[in-house]
Amino acid sequence: MQIDIPSPLANFIDAALIRLQGQFPDIAFERTQDGIRASAGKQSAPEHLRSVVLHAIYREKIYTETLPLREALLNVVLR
Repeated sequence: MQIDIPSPLANFIDAALIRLQGQFPDIAFERTQDGIRASAGKQSAPEHLRSVVLHAIYREKIYTETLPLREALLNVVLR
């Protein structure tokens, strides 16, 4: 199954793939030019799989964009 990822989110694919492969070891995830290809030995619900992949991408985006804020907060608290 091919899951297209919008180009503004493409920078977060690699990190999300690592998280997805750990969460779903029975599904093979592969980066493609337009997004992610997922293939499972047993049939998975395509809508659910698409939802999980997009959630992982967006979660990685939030993590990456808020990391400097969290680091600054910790520096202030631990100072």
